[in-house]
Amino acid sequence: MVTTEDNHRFTAKYDYYYSKKLFLTLPSYDLVVDTFRNIRYQTSLGVAVGYEVIDIKGMDLEVYAGPSVQATHFDAVEPGEDEVVYSPVLAFGFDFEVDLTSDIEYFLVYDAKLVNEDSGLYIQRTETGFEVELIDDFDLEITAVIDNTLEPVADENGIEPEATDILFTIGIEYEF
Repeated sequence: MVTTEDNHRFTAKYDYYYSKKLFLTLPSYDLVVDTFRNIRYQTSLGVAVGYEVIDIKGMDLEVYAGPSVQATHFDAVEPGEDEVVYSPVLAFGFDFEVDLTSDIEYFLVYDAKLVNEDSGLYIQRTETGFEVELIDDFDLEITAVIDNTLEPVADENGIEPEATDILFTIGIEYEF
């Protein structure tokens, strides 16, 4: 059997709106498991300040930036390299949504992290796709995801994982 994909991601955050447009993310948490990118698991914990740039009927754009700390546990590394690497992080990004119809929404989310060289230097994730309202709080979500690490960490044989990983997902989303 050939494995073509084996990754998992858990993301959680709480946004506290200080005013109608200004919000604080207290805290944000990410957990990534991706054996194809040589990551046994990677966690980050941070805070951010954000601003709602556009808030009109049917269209929203939010931007954010803030500090985090990240720990990466690699599956395998070259001799003499650390299997566990810690890094300060400057995280930033945006979240754009527009209603195409009353039942269909287009979204584009970009998240980036500036990290130390041992952690990949620059990590970015782009998600884009459509949410189609099915019933009540349930949506069909069709998404393309692009994950990129500028300098991926090589395994014990000196082989670097692909810098870019592209995924297509279809799922059912529940919002409350």
